[in-house]
Formats: sequence, C-alpha cells, structure tokens
Amino acid sequence: MAAKITRRRFIKYSIATGSALGVGIGGSLILSKNDPVPFTPAAPPSQRISGSKAPRVIFISIDSLDPRYLYLNSRGQAGGRDGDWLMPRVRDFLKSGVWFEHARCHMPAITDPNHLNALAGTSSAQTGLNSVSLQFFDWKEDGTANIVSPSLSFARDDQGRPVDTIFSAWKRKWPRSRTFFSSGKEWVARMFDVPGAGVDIIMGGSRYPGYIDPPPKGYRFYDPPGNIDPENFSASRDQKTFSRVVYENNPTHFPPDMWLVNSTLKMLGRELPDFGVVLLAQMDDLQHGLGAAWDPSEFNSRMIKGQGPTLVSRINPTMVFQEAVLDGVRDVDCHFGRLVDGIRSMPNYRDAILVLYSDHGHLTHRSKETIQDIFMRSAFGRYDRDTDTNLVDILARAGVIQGDELNYRGFCPITGSSAGSVFFRGPDLDYRLKKAKLAQDALLRHRVKNPITGGWECPWDVLTMNEMEKGLPGVSEPGELYHRYFAGNNQQGALHCPDLVLFAKNNWQLPAVMGLLTNVGVKIPGFIASRMAPWKALIGGHGSADTQKILMAIEWPGEAKGKVVSDPDFKANYRLADLAVTLADILGLELRSSTIGQNRSPEIKRI
Repeated sequence: MAAKITRRRFIKYSIATGSALGVGIGGSLILSKNDPVPFTPAAPPSQRISGSKAPRVIFISIDSLDPRYLYLNSRGQAGGRDGDWLMPRVRDFLKSGVWFEHARCHMPAITDPNHLNALAGTSSAQTGLNSVSLQFFDWKEDGTANIVSPSLSFARDDQGRPVDTIFSAWKRKWPRSRTFFSSGKEWVARMFDVPGAGVDIIMGGSRYPGYIDPPPKGYRFYDPPGNIDPENFSASRDQKTFSRVVYENNPTHFPPDMWLVNSTLKMLGRELPDFGVVLLAQMDDLQHGLGAAWDPSEFNSRMIKGQGPTLVSRINPTMVFQEAVLDGVRDVDCHFGRLVDGIRSMPNYRDAILVLYSDHGHLTHRSKETIQDIFMRSAFGRYDRDTDTNLVDILARAGVIQGDELNYRGFCPITGSSAGSVFFRGPDLDYRLKKAKLAQDALLRHRVKNPITGGWECPWDVLTMNEMEKGLPGVSEPGELYHRYFAGNNQQGALHCPDLVLFAKNNWQLPAVMGLLTNVGVKIPGFIASRMAPWKALIGGHGSADTQKILMAIEWPGEAKGKVVSDPDFKANYRLADLAVTLADILGLELRSSTIGQNRSPEIKRI
C-alpha cells in the first residue's frame, strides 16, 4: 500500500521539484544528481520586445489527462481537499480561469486528430485524419497500403478545401508575429511542418534550437527525479520493461515533460513568439506503459512478496503497482506547474491567454501480451481464444479475407489499443461496402470471455460507412466519423476513408498488426513486421467512447476567474473543437474551412 503523503513530505517534494515555489525564469533548477538537463535560462527581457502588436496566446495540452484524476487526493483515493490533491497545480490553474468541467474529445479518442481538432475547430469528418502517427492514404500498385505520417498537406474539409487552423488564421491577421509548436510528440508538431501552416518554430525531442540541450536518457516515468515516495516504490516487471525499452532508451521520440518544459521556457525567453502550443506527452506515455489509475475502485490490496500489501489492478494483473502510475502523474502535475509559473514570470507573457486541454482520456486494458507471448503465437499459433481480439484471424476464419489479403495486400487494418480502422481494396466503392458488411457481421458475432464476470461478450463496436454517417448511439454522433469529400474515393493519390471503424468495449484491447504500433508512434522494421503476429502490447490505452472525457479550461486575464461551467449530462455538448472557434471569435480570426465547434465566449466573460 502506498505510503501516506504528509503535508511536510509534499512541501519537501514541491521544493525539490520547484512546483511549490515556481522555480523557473531567472533561477537554476536541478531535480536530482541524475538529472542531466538543469534549467538555467537567461534572464527575460524587462519589457515586451516583439515585431508585432499581436496578443499572446499559448495552448497547453496535457496529453491523455482524464479529468477524473483531478478528483483524487494525493494518495490516489477518491475525494480531496485543498492541500491534498493528486494534481494540485492543475487545480490551481482551474481556479484562475474558466473550467468546462464536463467536456469531451471527438471520436476516435486518439492523439493526432484531436490535437488538430482543438486548433481547427473540427472532428475527423472535416479533416480526414483518423490515426496516430501512421495514416492510411491509398494503395500502392502492388496492393500494399500506402501509409504516411499525418500532415496538413493532404487534410481537406468536407468540401475539399485545405484545413485551416488558428495558426494560419493568426498569420493572416498578424503576419509579423512569431509562432511555435513545442511537442513531446514531435510527429504531432511535424503535422504542421508544411508551407502555409503558419508555424515558425517546431520543437521536439530530435528537433530543437542549438541553445537547447538534448533530452536525457533513462528518465523513469514510474520513478521520476524527486519522487515523493522513493523508499516504498516498486513496479512490476511488465511496467519496468515497457518503460525501459520504449521510453527510457528513446528520449528523442519520448522526451520527458521536465525536458520539454525547460526547453520551451528557454525558447520563449529567447524567441518571444506570440502564439503557440506546448504538448506535454508524458501523461499519455506513462499510462500506455504502466496503466491508468483514475478509478480507485479498480485496485485491490494484495500481498506481494518483498513488498507487502500492494494495490493491484482487477482488470489487468500486469498492472501490479498503482503507485507507479501515481508517481508519474505527480511528476506531470509538477512540471505543468513549472511551465505556467515560468510563463507568468516573463514580462512578455504575464498577460497571455492560456488554454489548457487534454486530447482524450485513458483506461487500463484487460489484457497485455509479452514478447514471449507473441513469439509463441508467431511460431506455434498458441494463444488464448477465450480472450482473442485478433481481428485478422477472426476475418480469416470467417472467409472474409483470403489469398493475398492474408499477407496484407488489398487489406489493411490499422489498429491498436481501443480503436482501429480497416481498409479494403476493390474495383469500386460498392465492392468495398459489401466487403465491409461481411467483415462487420463476422466481428459482431465474435465473443470473448470476461475473466472477471465469466460471461461471454462482444469486445467491440464495429461501424461501416453507414453507421459512420448516421451515428451510433453511445459511440459517435451523426457524421462525426464520416468524411463526405473522401467517402467515395477509390483512386490513388488522395486520402481514403476507412471501410470499417472499430472501438473496443469494456477495456478490451485491439492488437497492433503489420508491426505498426500506432499509439506510441513506433514502426517495427518491415522484415520483422511481415512475420509478426498481431500483438496486444499496451497496459493502458484509449480510442473508444469511454476515453472521451477531457480537460478543457481557459485562463483569460481580466475575465472570469474560478468559474466552473458544469454539464454533467452533456446537454450543452462541450467539445474540443469549441476551443478554436471560441478563440477565433474573440481574437477576430477567420477560419476558412468547415468547423463544428461552438463559440463559448459568453462563458468566459467576467462574472
């Protein structure tokens, strides 16, 4: 069981990390002797130095922050109070602005499309983007999928126009103004690395100015520097292995929030951009590898040898230590606080508008496979059919895919975690629609055994273009997943819409196939991928309707402070796309492509 965090210990932790004192601009911060990136920026200017008269606006995203974390106390238990919250710095921010307490992202509840939605006022139905880091585009001549990185260069609205964003609208009004996108997921920022996107500075783990130090290796999300409870900390082998292999040894792809905050503040002090985005990715990274912990009822106390009573997930036995996740969440909150303190410490940004959002929520998956599991299945076909969500095998056994389709020619599933898309190649759209209907029928007939209840259940919702257009109650709104401009496309050289969309239910996990692990942006080499069985790699994930809850708030100096706009029944339908539309209205910007967001400026006005 996690040790109790006393006020004295919390203050000690806060001082060590700078979260309570706002250590930032003008000071030196060293989190621990193992921290190779101390924060030592130059002193900020004493007055605003800029070539434009634009206002200052900064979007801050805590990727994958489920707002239910905000209702936990410092020990991860339900309920809290001032001085004893799990995420006190985020809650402090909410007290200084307007919090849309019950807001949702758009489906699919995944990263890349929703960051674009926040900046363009859209859903995937107005952009065509529907995947993470690896986007199906069209078919190659040999029948294999043409998979590309998401980019504004091919995104189009429902009328075929280039997708417009706050960045490009900003540049049209203030052409001399400098803009930036600083991202712990560099591929998201690179989405805007195209002519006309309006982003001047793109910064990530492998791309940053020469005055920025590289991100450090070995940063353990489950045991960060300044860990509040190091003497009682532990993690399971699966949690440690995933963190070490995917994150700790790959900081250029998964830089810790500590580095991104340090680097962003240094960049702001030198470059003085007026508008930009800071994407803190660590919250998403750590939950994929460690599990989600916003639901205390998920955990039971169990005796662990050498550890004593330990909180273990009922849903996934590989998530042995709840405290591993909580330590990571505390670290995210700490560095978010340092970012806000650092921004407000600069004269150039004291009156800046700060927008805070998350792109989706997170949950713990019901099952996870190890490298040994995938080897046994690849070599001998051994796996547990009772918990099988291998859609490739299911479609093959049903005769829906056969021949070259079994080698992913003319058939492309891009799946992982709790969302996925399936594409078929055919001579015309009618062929694809019939094929999709056969696949839908086969997948909806499939049953898996719930290891907790012992009951048999269908592990997913499956939507053809018909359901995407009409909507599916409890899953997606009418048209939310249906892109009218691309829906009928069957040609090379333009984006294709999915023939099927899948969303896992009840914490089940869709396997990654073809060696593509889209949720963490990793592509396994083709030689290995072609021989690799579908793999359920993650402890935690997102994408389905039960990961739609997000954080959405705006701190607008001089306007409403501490205002909570509560919508528990979702009747007002606060959505992520509202941010771009609201900002565009208040700042007098014009978004020239289709939007679905609503203008929420009346809720931001003074109380």
